[in-house]
Amino acid sequence: MTTRTERPTRGFTLLEVMVAIAIFALGSVSVLAIRTNSYREARAARDYNTARYLLQLQMEEVLLQPKEYEDGDEGEFEDIEDERVVARYTWGVEMEEINLLGGQDDEEEEIVERASRRRGDDEDEGGGLGGGGGLGGEDEEQEIRVWRVKVSVYYPGSRGEINEISATTYLPGDAVEDEGFF
Repeated sequence: MTTRTERPTRGFTLLEVMVAIAIFALGSVSVLAIRTNSYREARAARDYNTARYLLQLQMEEVLLQPKEYEDGDEGEFEDIEDERVVARYTWGVEMEEINLLGGQDDEEEEIVERASRRRGDDEDEGGGLGGGGGLGGEDEEQEIRVWRVKVSVYYPGSRGEINEISATTYLPGDAVEDEGFF
């Protein structure tokens, strides 16, 4: 009797090769998705940091020359040499004159309280900016006029939406009317 000796099989079957390719493809797609997402996040972080920098520049400009700006002013960053920044980022200014002693909202009341605490008005003198200590009697009509200045920077987001970053500060009432704050 003759016996057939079986040869050991070498190589992979078609099914094994197809499974290996499928596993490699899934891994590659996952790595590509992670890389794309990290690129998108890095770009969003760069855009946000650029917007913060431009916001600081524009706020300094407004504080240095408050008489040059009015409520509702808008513009582009024309002095920046990078054309990508000029094309993508814009700014806006909101200015509102308010009286800190009359008809204020919660934010303004908080500012008055902080100013009172710094001055020490609410210790032993009768309390507050409008009370018996510090700024005169109750019969006098008093005003503390300040300008609320809000500067915003607008830039496009990764999904086509417009993002905004803003900062608000307060200037003395005569800073905008007279020669400026500084």
